[in-house]
Amino acid sequence: QRPIGIQLLFSLFLCTWSCDVFAYLIGSKFGRTPFAPYISPKKTLEGFIGGLSGSILCAAIISYYYKIPPVPWILLGAMVGVAGQVGDLFESLFKREAGAKDSSSLIPGHGGFLDRFDSILINSTLIFLAFEVILN
Repeated sequence: QRPIGIQLLFSLFLCTWSCDVFAYLIGSKFGRTPFAPYISPKKTLEGFIGGLSGSILCAAIISYYYKIPPVPWILLGAMVGVAGQVGDLFESLFKREAGAKDSSSLIPGHGGFLDRFDSILINSTLIFLAFEVILN
């Protein structure tokens, strides 16, 4: 059996960014229920669910593409979809408290270039623990 490291890294980035994109698109279009108004006023429950769904869908597609058993990858998508968004909220809180929130408008719907990597920091740690520590 071949190592899955490259597929795992690729999946981590794709699922995380799919979550961000789906959360933004679904939240912008259908978002009505505030999720954490003090921390991030534009985040909605609908966007959260959209992001989670996008991450799971992306994981399922990757699993199909690489012909890997789907259950671990779908769990990866679910973990990434939840932890990334919750982690992003915590990092938004830290940035807001430090006065660094919404530092640029380079990418629409994001507070700055580094916002693209907020969720990656949380998710990479979580996925490492899940795949290296728990499953071995």
